[in-house]
Amino acid sequence: MLINWTVRAGNLPIYVDLDVSQNSISLPGTISALPVEKTSLVEEGFNSDAQIAYHFGYKTPNENPNLYKKLITVLKDAISLRCETIPSSLFSGAIINTSGWIKDEGFRCITHAAREFECSLIIVIDQERLRIELT
Repeated sequence: MLINWTVRAGNLPIYVDLDVSQNSISLPGTISALPVEKTSLVEEGFNSDAQIAYHFGYKTPNENPNLYKKLITVLKDAISLRCETIPSSLFSGAIINTSGWIKDEGFRCITHAAREFECSLIIVIDQERLRIELT
């Protein structure tokens, strides 16, 4: 919904999915990103021709948190390179979906992603403890 609203406002956001167990851009076991140029319908999904995906190889980030954090950095670098070649992406920002793993090392993975992507706004849905800890 957030991505569609952003596109309707005339922006070209990048959708980043860091949820390796339920990745909505690529296959499970990957982290991925996708520039979104038009709104998506539930039945059709997004056009995934321009996706960037990195194979993590595990069902959850807690199976190898160091590799997970490294792939987040690699994905951020690939997105930064794309933004340099397509300047309109710089101004539209990214919408990032993270995993539901929020305790201990999971929290550190979320804050690592927020630092790497230089997030200026974090929206927490249905996780009061996480919202308090991020504040």
